[in-house]
Amino acid sequence: MTMMFRDLGLLLLAAAATYLVARVVILPLVHRAARRTSVRWDDIL
Repeated sequence: MTMMFRDLGLLLLAAAATYLVARVVILPLVHRAARRTSVRWDDIL
């Protein structure tokens, strides 16, 4: 039982880390590309 909970905790940590990295790294790149191509990403996202 404890092994399952530990695996769930690791999955949650990995998901949170991936989400934070995506927010910090990918979103500025998307906005920069959107500004360059003049596509309204705000309407899509």
